[in-house]
Amino acid sequence: MRKLLSMTLIALLAALVAGLQSPAAARADVVWCEDDPIVEINGSVVNILIGVQDDPILVTKHVKEAVTTIYVPKGVKVKKLGMTNKYFKEKVRFEAVDVPWRQGQPVQALAVVTFESEKHLPARVTVSQLGQQPVIATGDTERPITIRFRVP
Repeated sequence: MRKLLSMTLIALLAALVAGLQSPAAARADVVWCEDDPIVEINGSVVNILIGVQDDPILVTKHVKEAVTTIYVPKGVKVKKLGMTNKYFKEKVRFEAVDVPWRQGQPVQALAVVTFESEKHLPARVTVSQLGQQPVIATGDTERPITIRFRVP
C-alpha cells in the first residue's frame, strides 16, 4: 500500500512539474491593448478605441502604427482632441466627402483604421459617444477595419 501511494505521489508530482514547464504556462497574458484617439465631430466628442489583442510587450514591439481616417460630409466641423499612444503610434485624418448634409442634421460618419504591423493579430475598433450605444467592428492588423457611426 505504501509503495502504491509513493508511486501515485511521484506521478502526480511529475505531472505538476511537466505542466509548469509547458509552453502555454510560459506565455504571458493575452489582452486587448487599446489606444484611443478622441475627436470632435460637429461639436460632439467621439472616442475611437483601437484594440489589438496579444501580450502588451509584443503589441508594442510589432504594431508600429494605427491610422484612422474619418470620413464626414463637407461642411461638418471636425478636430482632433487627443490620443494615448500607449501601445502604438496613432494618426488621425479627416476627409470631407460630397454627400447630402445640412446643419442641424445628425452626421453619418465612417472611420477606416489601418495598421502598420509586423505580425498578424486580432484587432477591433469601438466608437463611443456620451449617451449612445457603442459601435464595434472587429478584424485584424492585416486588413482595414471599417466602422460606420452616427453623430447626433
